Amino acid sequence: MSSHDLNRKTVIWTITVIAALCLARFVFFYVTFLSDPGLIIDPDSQSYIAVAKTLFESGRFGAYAGDGTIVSEFRRTPGYPAFLAGIYAVFGTGNFLAAVIVQHGAFFVTVLITAFLAFKLGGLPALVVSSAFLLLDFASFYFVNEIYTETFFTLFLATAILMFYLGL
Repeated sequence: MSSHDLNRKTVIWTITVIAALCLARFVFFYVTFLSDPGLIIDPDSQSYIAVAKTLFESGRFGAYAGDGTIVSEFRRTPGYPAFLAGIYAVFGTGNFLAAVIVQHGAFFVTVLITAFLAFKLGGLPALVVSSAFLLLDFASFYFVNEIYTETFFTLFLATAILMFYLGL
């Protein structure tokens, strides 16, 4: 067993602590959301929402103009609006809470990937510090609770680094 191997009990404990802290972050968000459901919509979110609605309703990547025609979208990449359109298909249009719940799941996976990489590169102290920084970071807390792409971008970036580390 190398110095950068964990026993099963420590792995389960680490995942449990990270999951509990992610759940606490979600509960804090949810309590606030109940009093202000518009909390998750920022002005920048509107363009993602408009494109997702058009994509869901018409199958076209664009947004409705004032006269009802669809104007093609060139500012946004299609991934996040497609994700929102999928949420609409399952939970109905305008259900942004479902999107935020999925984003919290993506954040949990991001923390696990970061913890794994930190442990492999620097041992248990690196795992604890990196996980704490990510779990206590206000910016990540803010973006995971908004209709923004940052949570998935961070997950994809962490996954790419993990794949590089694993030699995939």
